[in-house]
Amino acid sequence: MNTISSYVILSQIFILSKNPEVRLVSRNFYEISKIVSVRANFLIHKFGKDKVLDIRYNEFVNCYDLLEDQELVLNILQRNPNPDQEISQNLFQVSVRRRWIKVLEYLLDLFVDVSKEKFQAVIQQRNHQTEIQRPTPKQKEIRNYIIPTIDINTNRGICFRLALSYKQTDIVKKLLNAYKIIPKFKFDVSKTEILFHQKVSMEYFSSNNICDLFEEGGLELLKLFFINGLKSAHIRGADVHADQDWALGMASKSGHLGVVKYLIENGANIKAREDFALGIACRNCHFEIVKYLVENGADLKAENHWNQIFEEKNNHIEIINYLLERGLDFYNRSSSISEYAIGKGRTDIVKLLVENGADVHANNDFALRWASENGHSGLVKCLVENGADVHANNDQALRSASMSGHLEVVKYLVDSGSNVDAQDGYALRWASANGHFEVVKYLVGNGTNIHEYFNQALESAIWNGHLEVVKYLVENGANIHSNNKEALQSACKNGHLNVVKYLAEKSVDINRINEFDFRFCEAKGHFGVVKYLRNLKNNGKSENGLNLFKSVFNLNYFSNKDQDPK
Repeated sequence: MNTISSYVILSQIFILSKNPEVRLVSRNFYEISKIVSVRANFLIHKFGKDKVLDIRYNEFVNCYDLLEDQELVLNILQRNPNPDQEISQNLFQVSVRRRWIKVLEYLLDLFVDVSKEKFQAVIQQRNHQTEIQRPTPKQKEIRNYIIPTIDINTNRGICFRLALSYKQTDIVKKLLNAYKIIPKFKFDVSKTEILFHQKVSMEYFSSNNICDLFEEGGLELLKLFFINGLKSAHIRGADVHADQDWALGMASKSGHLGVVKYLIENGANIKAREDFALGIACRNCHFEIVKYLVENGADLKAENHWNQIFEEKNNHIEIINYLLERGLDFYNRSSSISEYAIGKGRTDIVKLLVENGADVHANNDFALRWASENGHSGLVKCLVENGADVHANNDQALRSASMSGHLEVVKYLVDSGSNVDAQDGYALRWASANGHFEVVKYLVGNGTNIHEYFNQALESAIWNGHLEVVKYLVENGANIHSNNKEALQSACKNGHLNVVKYLAEKSVDINRINEFDFRFCEAKGHFGVVKYLRNLKNNGKSENGLNLFKSVFNLNYFSNKDQDPK
């Protein structure tokens, strides 16, 4: 395209042809056909300005594929200053469905000059719909009567209901603010009567549809609803009390304090659904809303929402403290509340609960046992200081802490009087079995009997290959020869070469091995053990030949977890 004149000529040829196939004649025609303004003129010339945007069943009748483009539709509209009102109304609804905010804004800004009779007919229609009589204008010479091209409440507010159902917050706001639009006519204001957009009718939808919008639009959106008559509308329950004040509950859930305040100031029932708003605010940890609701009369003992407070991972300490100050009775739920708090490691909540009467002994001191097993030293200290029994369930707190390797908890419990030898030295046996060397050292240093339950602490450490623990126990008096056959068998069977070497160095009897046992060990992949033992044999360090695994299949040890840590 070399010159402006050639562009104009080709554009006119394409437009006047009324034939879309012309775009395929040449590249220049094709490029021109893609220009929005050219397409708009082409469609207007082909179908007529009053028919090009004709709509039936919410779809364009002509060239519906081209008219999927909002910019093209807007361009066509701008070329027709006085579009047909019916077509404009249909297009307005389509714009809501397609979220065409630009087209919607353009149509809302359109006003038309009508006859006096038409003007009065529209007024009467509005009066009938709203039952509010419009004041009669003062007598003056009127030359122009201006009304909106679009009726935003037509067909029982279909456009607004669509915007709500599609959760189109931006369009909802446009419609709620439409009453503010001032027409851009250059008429003599003193001789012009103007009918502005109506406020959106609040009569044709359920308030359930607006609750989700509050999360995005917040207080300002809610105020727009009230300005448009939400509070005074009662048809189909679209008032502030609709569905048992569901709007207040959703605002409380979402944490919109401003919305909550505004709703209550406008008459929302704070006690609706047995104080649902307070319960849901607690569950979602919105402390300021909880405080506001309680200060305005919410019932602390309403419904059983309070257990939910402790099921979440959020920080609820401020809410709990506030509710306690206002008289919330936790006593009847102390067991479950403590368990939830302990499970989350919340020392602050546990302290608050026990100081306000929670039973630390509930479920056989479950709280202390659970805290010990999970290594929450702060919680353990808090519970013990508030009377928890360290000996509950045969000193299970210490046993669990030792088994899990929580040295700090073990130290505190022992210092608080726990029995280190409870249940046949269970704590040492399981600490040894799991290789918790520091815990083993501490327990032995505090007098636990390393010979309990047939030296099982040592056997458990050997079975699981914890060489450091094995050495420590032997150095502190554990009898490595009390059952040396089974001890060495277990080390070999599990492939713990370092332990096998240590036992051999300590003169454990290795006289019971044969070729069958070697093959068994090889089948398990413990080639290092086999090589080491064969070398011992070849070096003549076994007088009677190696026969280590003769009864390897007869091992019956460690079959019971509670008594047998293996």
